[in-house]
Amino acid sequence: MKTLCLATLLLVGYSSLAQIKSFDDLRGIDSFQEFQRVMIENGYLRHSSDEERIFYDLSPYHETNYFLKEGGYFSVGDWFFVERDLENLREYDKCSFDKIFEEVQNACSFLKVKKNLVYGDIATYACEGVKYQGIIGFNFMRDTLFVENMVDIGLIGRIFHLQDEYYK
Repeated sequence: MKTLCLATLLLVGYSSLAQIKSFDDLRGIDSFQEFQRVMIENGYLRHSSDEERIFYDLSPYHETNYFLKEGGYFSVGDWFFVERDLENLREYDKCSFDKIFEEVQNACSFLKVKKNLVYGDIATYACEGVKYQGIIGFNFMRDTLFVENMVDIGLIGRIFHLQDEYYK
């Protein structure tokens, strides 16, 4: 019984460590190598890549082939993170992106809401003291939160389109 309790505590402890928890985890991503480091250190596993992009995931989603938590990096320097099933993650206090969103709102300057006909409105922010180029954007859609760094604001939505193509 003691072994079972210890194993349960270790598993719960590991699952709470294996996620991106704050804006500090994101503010230093300025290269492909740095993105990979953040992914690996936070327990994400590589699930696909090609010459232009790489995807990592955490926690397979039970009803679809999507993942509860996912991140991707593109050769132009854009990166993104996704948390799905927010209602359940919030219920079990596992929704780290709510904290990240709050930190960005407090530490960064709001730029504007960028309209995207397919994916809805994206709130964009400029942040001082970050290593990445570009701006950071947030989009809540269908119980999902997207966080993305956009080197070129004209690229908004490209990440979502490529991701949808991958899962067809």
